[in-house]
Amino acid sequence: LTATVADAQGNTVVKEFNRTVPKFKVTTWAEYQAAKEGDNLIIQGIVVAINSKAAGNTRNHLFLLDESGFGGYYSYQMDVDPVADLGIELGMTVRVSGPAAPYSGMMEIKGGIPTVVNTEKKDFAPVDITDKWVEGTNFNELVGMPVTVKGVTIGGQVLDNPTSQYLYFELNGIQGYVRTYVTDFPTTLKAEDKATIDAVHAEKLGYTADVTGILITYSGAPYIIPTSVDCFYNFALPERSDAEKVTLE
Repeated sequence: LTATVADAQGNTVVKEFNRTVPKFKVTTWAEYQAAKEGDNLIIQGIVVAINSKAAGNTRNHLFLLDESGFGGYYSYQMDVDPVADLGIELGMTVRVSGPAAPYSGMMEIKGGIPTVVNTEKKDFAPVDITDKWVEGTNFNELVGMPVTVKGVTIGGQVLDNPTSQYLYFELNGIQGYVRTYVTDFPTTLKAEDKATIDAVHAEKLGYTADVTGILITYSGAPYIIPTSVDCFYNFALPERSDAEKVTLE
């Protein structure tokens, strides 16, 4: 770049300097997973869940599915409201740029800037991760994905803390839960849906079921944010011996 500075008398000074602009590149899912705190990332994917202050949430979030169909992205606490400011809807293709901000083991972008790439609404389906619900799986790599886990056993509930409410389930010795904190519900749910989800779960203690939603982790342990009122479905009551019933209780 060349800059020329002139004064009132017409005297000039010319200054040349070099400026390197990095080549634009969308971050791959593998690069996203390997990013370090503060790395500048540009992620792109299909919108699978939205949190919006305009829709009643406490923060603005986006959850994106990698366009390969596997791998998720979590854009956390954005200044821009994805609904009110940009009109983002499920299925649209969106790009988010911002700094990597690992939290409790999972990767996320914090305070990212979203841009709509394609308003066409693409179909997507939850990814069946039943075979991954085993000891040794790095659940942090599944964060942000819409998932289904089949054949879980419905456990108890913790509902006394207004901001941390858990509906437990278990499979292969690994406990998870659906988190029903209303202000974290994606825009596909309403506040009144919480009572329905909680009640269905309570009625089915000891049943097996399938569970679906967006996977998140805390300290590496998996949990699910519901995206529909029927996040637990396909209920069945297994035959159990008296001893097994006592153990379940």
